[in-house]
Amino acid sequence: MACGLQQRGLNTVLTAWVLLEAILYFPAASGQDVSEASSRQLPPGVLRALAKDEAAYCEQYLDDNKKGCREAFQSNLLWRQLVIAPSGQTALLVESHNIGFCGSKGCSLYVFLEGPNREYSQVLGKHGSTGALADVEVLKTVTRGHYNLEKTWSDGTTKELYRWGKVRYKSKGVATTTQ
Repeated sequence: MACGLQQRGLNTVLTAWVLLEAILYFPAASGQDVSEASSRQLPPGVLRALAKDEAAYCEQYLDDNKKGCREAFQSNLLWRQLVIAPSGQTALLVESHNIGFCGSKGCSLYVFLEGPNREYSQVLGKHGSTGALADVEVLKTVTRGHYNLEKTWSDGTTKELYRWGKVRYKSKGVATTTQ
């Protein structure tokens, strides 16, 4: 009897594991919004735009340990698509979970906008920001034809507003909300 219960329990665990893997690898099948954090590969133009970060990441490894560092760097990039303009224009919000790219304020965040020839440029401030994908919200307010972005800091109460300048989002200050 105990053996039968153990077997049944093992089958239940295995079934749950297979379902979890299916949801993780095929998010659309679960009804999950695929615009949220994605494990799909980023477009090559975004990876080219992150080449300096990738080189800095791989620099920390010695000789044989460098094998696979490029793949490791890319596997630690989370991203989601954002609609950044009323026209439907989209951009990619990228969070780097790599060693050296995270700290007490969060991980490196970038917004990439596709340009000519499938090249991407980083448009969240001059060098990106820090935080997490879930901390960035697209607001309904518009500046220069682009929706404003709001990032909540890791303290949960400070919010930073980004408005579109001529070619990128610029921080327009922070405000602390009381809870």
